[in-house]
Amino acid sequence: MIMTESTAHRFFDGDALGRTLSLPRLRDGKTTTVDATLVGVVKDVKYSGLASAADDVVYVPFAQQPWSAPFAIVRTAGDPVTAQTAIRKAIAAADPSMVIGEISTVGALVSEQAAGPRLRTMLLSSIAIAALGIAVSGLYGLLSYTVARRTREIGIRTALGATPKDVTTLLLREGVAMVAVGVGVGLACAWAASRAATSLVFGVSPEDPLSFAAAAAGLSLVALLASYAPARRASRTDPVAALRAD
Repeated sequence: MIMTESTAHRFFDGDALGRTLSLPRLRDGKTTTVDATLVGVVKDVKYSGLASAADDVVYVPFAQQPWSAPFAIVRTAGDPVTAQTAIRKAIAAADPSMVIGEISTVGALVSEQAAGPRLRTMLLSSIAIAALGIAVSGLYGLLSYTVARRTREIGIRTALGATPKDVTTLLLREGVAMVAVGVGVGLACAWAASRAATSLVFGVSPEDPLSFAAAAAGLSLVALLASYAPARRASRTDPVAALRAD
């Protein structure tokens, strides 16, 4: 028999090769047991779906335990689609009475299994991009409104010797502080809700620190760019015109 890695670790401690295990065997409608020797260990497989845990799998020779609905995996050096005709001919030559249910490529099977997660990822990505756009436009509008309300203050600062760089730095610092508070609150809420997203992610933990850090860094960069335009425009304000604005 051949086992997957997790199955071998479940049934045996230490080196599993050469160990024996009693397996059920169905023959002629009767179930008996037979002692099988482990001769190989292969990688884990997921028959129940990509998002599921690896299944416990034991492979036994077909001659020892025939199966009423077997399937075969064929490796080909060429195009697997064009090899289907040769596969059908080889099966028909071995047993003309055997009925072939379906022939599919591994890539097609994986794509079919990943269709649901792929659709959810596209929907969530679209929602995330829309939310990011709304957040950026909202931040830009808020900072623009704040700068417009502080036109006289900026004029006074400029008249007292503040350089355009000083004005830009001041407004950017305030924008960054606002963004930092928002990112902090957002990360806390995302961390609290991460358990609910377990079924929506594949190949990564919902509490993956790298993902949280990348999201925070990306949002901070985008928000900083949104803050720069109003701050830059305010730094070019004519102090005389600003003082006359009110």
